[in-house]
Amino acid sequence: MVTVEKLAAQILLEDKANDREGGQGEEAAKTIRFPHRLDFATSGVLCIGLSRRATGAAGKLFESRSACKEYLAICYGRVAREGMKIDKPIANRLVKEGEDFVNPTGSDGTKDFRMCIGDVNNAGRDAFTEVVVLSWGKYMGKEVTKVLLLPKTGRRHQLRVHLADAGHPIVGDYTYCGDGEAPRMMLHAWRLTMKLPEKMCGKQVWIADDPFKELLEEEETVKELEAATG
Repeated sequence: MVTVEKLAAQILLEDKANDREGGQGEEAAKTIRFPHRLDFATSGVLCIGLSRRATGAAGKLFESRSACKEYLAICYGRVAREGMKIDKPIANRLVKEGEDFVNPTGSDGTKDFRMCIGDVNNAGRDAFTEVVVLSWGKYMGKEVTKVLLLPKTGRRHQLRVHLADAGHPIVGDYTYCGDGEAPRMMLHAWRLTMKLPEKMCGKQVWIADDPFKELLEEEETVKELEAATG
């Protein structure tokens, strides 16, 4: 298993070999597989498999919730010092009659790309997110909180929907709070830990540097990142 940066370097080297030996780089590129996904606007660590066997092993870890995913985010408002534990189901957003929908995923036009908190009429699937407060500050003149997000499940748009429902939408998340002012959505896949079989590569920890360092004005630290993760 490799990170995107490492993979890019490897494919470039193989492409050079392809020019000399004919075809190897092109064939290697065709073997790329994704055992998990990141939302389009989310930066950070993305796990990629270069063989069916490796992808299958990683996929089982995600399915069994054994892969540890840790995200960083900047969200609006001042989240309480003790953070939050959000245990609410995530469901496909159903389009009401006469209502516009966005990027429909259902061929019958009753679903759109957005997700929502499940209810009695649209149960959805269980979802749990722990929110750890790292710091408070301001961004573009508005009060914000930097948080560490620890999802125990992997529902589509889970972190974004949970935070928006809690009254603390992610900065730059146009889909769930209409914020078009920020230059990007402030959600970053910071660290991924996976215990792969020893005969492959064993335990692996991948980290993508924190892009939100020194981003906030008047920042007040609540908990250092490394301390927050134990």
